[in-house]
Amino acid sequence: MRRLALAVSLVLPTLLVAAPTKSLTLEDRIAARRAIEEVYWRHRIWPADNPAPKPSLDQVLPESAIRARVEDDLRKSEALTSLWSVRVGTAELQAEMRRMASQTRNGAMLSELFEALDDDPYLIAECLARPLLVDRLARERFDGAGFDAWWGGESAKHPVVLPTPIGEVEPVTPNATSCTDDTWSTLKSSIPDPSTSRYQKRSSSSHWALTCPL
Repeated sequence: MRRLALAVSLVLPTLLVAAPTKSLTLEDRIAARRAIEEVYWRHRIWPADNPAPKPSLDQVLPESAIRARVEDDLRKSEALTSLWSVRVGTAELQAEMRRMASQTRNGAMLSELFEALDDDPYLIAECLARPLLVDRLARERFDGAGFDAWWGGESAKHPVVLPTPIGEVEPVTPNATSCTDDTWSTLKSSIPDPSTSRYQKRSSSSHWALTCPL
């Protein structure tokens, strides 16, 4: 009995340390991004002066566009590491999630985004917080105007690399704030700009957008 107890005491800490690490494939990230875009699209206000019915998300944002956006986010993450030696890990993503939750100006929509990701802190960290954080850090390190033009020529130099799996992240709860659906969002959607969309004519109402800044 003593030998068994000793064996258990030695093995149990090993089992606790060797808990499987969670990870996401590229396809997992694409599926999560589509779920996010579904929320964005529900909050798009279809202009009253456009007689055509609001199209489905698939009509305005094909799977290839979502894949391209996810791959671009991953290229940008790799660029942060290779160009500026900046690594985004568990602590950075946890901090970004807390910032989003505490500083949001649209808690209702942020809650919808969390729900679209099954309220899974890991999915939220990797598929919602990481793209935001990576984009902001890259722009800060570039430290100048013209980032988008520069990145347009730079992105292809960086491979699509899946990030190293992060550790456990704690769930966060968005502030209970709300606003109208007629202002811009800082969370960038891949949905085409309506002012250039073939689904709506140009007019003074062509600048409708997603939601208020999250």
